Amino acid sequence: MAITTGVNKYWLISKRPFQETSIIVELITDTDQRVSAIIKGAKKSKFCSYLNPFICLHGKLFGKSNLKKFASIEPIRQYNLQGIKLFCGFYLNELILRSTINGQVLEGITAIYTDTLKKLEFSNKLTIQPILRAFELKLLDISGYLPNLTRQAINNISLQDNQSYVLVNEIGIVAEKDLNQQYNPQYVSQPFKGYIWKQLAVKTLDNQDNFSAYKTITRFLLRFLIGDKPLNSHKFFYTNKT
Repeated sequence: MAITTGVNKYWLISKRPFQETSIIVELITDTDQRVSAIIKGAKKSKFCSYLNPFICLHGKLFGKSNLKKFASIEPIRQYNLQGIKLFCGFYLNELILRSTINGQVLEGITAIYTDTLKKLEFSNKLTIQPILRAFELKLLDISGYLPNLTRQAINNISLQDNQSYVLVNEIGIVAEKDLNQQYNPQYVSQPFKGYIWKQLAVKTLDNQDNFSAYKTITRFLLRFLIGDKPLNSHKFFYTNKT
């Protein structure tokens, strides 16, 4: 017998066609769960007009299998992202898809996703990068991939603003002067001054002079969460140097 979940709010992360008239959607729920579901006959119903990117939906999930059935769908909130903001939104969605699996609960993901969409909607050229970096850091944090960025891993000493440090995957922050051959270079980040690492730790990311450093560090960390396969959304960013 089919069952219904108690969840009733969903955020559409992606969709793809299935057979002649149906659509498979990837959702995150108001209980922070990633869910795969099918909407039968969606291409021939009013549901199709609702299934736009960055929309919050009211609906019901049915079924016991990994692929649920999604029905009784009504739109609640559409985030209006245009131009570069649109591609930023696609980037958020792709990060979520690559960092989670169907059925997984990742506590806090819905809150940081919706908060970031709201900020992007009213962002400008100077605020977009800090918004994206903050999302990346929060995603890394709730996924368990964000190390302590304020203290050295080996001796637990606080970072000094003008001393250079690297991040070693699965170890943490290490003073550049203490690096030795035991560390595989592919697991070691570029060196940055202590004040850069501390700004990332408290998510103070609005210094334009440091935008490149922030991005280099978050990209390094994300490799170990989502893998090395290029993101489709990055093709636009590389072309437009964003």
